Amino acid sequence: MISHAGEPGGDIKGLIRQYNVPVDFPKKVIQEAGTLEAQGVRRSDIAARKDLRGKTIFTIDGADSKDFDDAVSVEKLRNGNYLLGVHIADVSHYVRENGSLDREAFSRGNSIYLVDQVIPMLPEMLSNGICSLNPGVDRLTLSVDMEITPAGDVAGHKIYESVIRSCERMVYTDVSDMLENKDKKLIARYDDIYQDILMMDELAAILAEKKDARGSLDFDIEESEITLDSSGIAVEIGAAERRTANKMIEEFMLLANETVAREFSKKMRLSSTVYTITRA
Repeated sequence: MISHAGEPGGDIKGLIRQYNVPVDFPKKVIQEAGTLEAQGVRRSDIAARKDLRGKTIFTIDGADSKDFDDAVSVEKLRNGNYLLGVHIADVSHYVRENGSLDREAFSRGNSIYLVDQVIPMLPEMLSNGICSLNPGVDRLTLSVDMEITPAGDVAGHKIYESVIRSCERMVYTDVSDMLENKDKKLIARYDDIYQDILMMDELAAILAEKKDARGSLDFDIEESEITLDSSGIAVEIGAAERRTANKMIEEFMLLANETVAREFSKKMRLSSTVYTITRA
């Protein structure tokens, strides 16, 4: 039996069964994840990493998010440029090649986001735990630092392994309310990072203008958001909000992806040149 008639979420359970989506994890995978969770972040794990725990770094996600895989930081340099940091959870430190976790993740391919639940690619003790950039705890990350001019040009960048300690778990609506509506209660509550948020907004506007000047296409297509009642029944379908904070994080992540892509493209060209010279 999949579910009782009228049971909340029964239709979703039926879809999961229909498409043979694996929900439970094999015992070996749970054991490997449990061992990693028990170890936590060890001194040996961070010994060779750049320590960013003293920096103001925080996450900005949806209100319902449970796993936080990216965090941001910003500061103004003496030369007038911005230093934008994008810090991504270093899952590769824990999911080793050909291990039980790696093979299970490969077979699943991705996490599946349903209306009111998520079927994760990795056990929740990792995805929502040690691999999630939760506030107030040490987390291993891969960082991309980008020095950006007031004109929006990337003057330099660094990509490196790091350790951070997020100071806040922010949500899009709160950040947007501070930036759009100057919400006094929220500004007072997050007084310690409000100036950073203002600087991020300033930088995001510069990046957006630079992107538009390059002729970038804006695929601003509305996403549907389904509202469920207490019984799990869909009662409304509307457009998901895409406000100032959402767009800000999009700009930062896009720039980080472009920066990493350019770095790897450069390394590939150098590797190809060395291979050609060696063959000759």
